[in-house]
Amino acid sequence: MAVRIDVLLDKLASPARRAIQSTGATTLEDLATYSKMEIANLHGIGPNAMNTIVEIFNKFGLLLKQ
Repeated sequence: MAVRIDVLLDKLASPARRAIQSTGATTLEDLATYSKMEIANLHGIGPNAMNTIVEIFNKFGLLLKQ
């Protein structure tokens, strides 16, 4: 079952939320098609947002693309 991206967006500050929304991902699985580096390079994603993203992915047993 796919995990809605809202689970992540609710935990992020506005700039990071907009950055993730700009990818068009609607589920965490969609976002998992991006690498950690690709996400980190999005405008609005800082260290705190990246830590939150990794934390949420770990919570649901998901990994970002290697």
